[in-house]
Amino acid sequence: MPATLVSLAGGAVILLGEELGWRAYLLPKLSPLGHRRATVLTGVLWGIWHWPFISLGVNYPDAPWLGMAAMAWVTTLYGVFLAWATYRTGSVWPAAVGHAAFNTSSRWGPMVAEGAPNFAIGPTTGGLLGAVGWLVVAGWLLARSPVFAGDTAGPVTDCEAAETTSR
Repeated sequence: MPATLVSLAGGAVILLGEELGWRAYLLPKLSPLGHRRATVLTGVLWGIWHWPFISLGVNYPDAPWLGMAAMAWVTTLYGVFLAWATYRTGSVWPAAVGHAAFNTSSRWGPMVAEGAPNFAIGPTTGGLLGAVGWLVVAGWLLARSPVFAGDTAGPVTDCEAAETTSR
């Protein structure tokens, strides 16, 4: 447990740099397209950004091509949650902590798996099957969250979210 907390805290600080680019810079720049479109496009671009590393055997060493698809799939789905947290709070810190939590938890599956798992398929949260839970979360957030209601640009405050919910 202490190693997980260290990984989470250290990861949040390190990943703040990445999240400043994705959620603090790019997401607001794309927000005139609407929150949903900006969120999905940011997630896809985030996944594509990882492709050079994946082609070198990082993350998915046994299946780089499938790994590229898995990364784009996972970053798009998980990116919905990170965008929601950023829009909702007006801060990039929840995305940095969430990104660190995702990276930390992705190491748990291989520790308990028997044999040599295929990371592109599962058992990690970065695999196609491991991301099914995030498909449910992303679908619900995009369809039901006040953050994405009306698909307006800019951060959503608590007051705006309450107004959208009460309509």
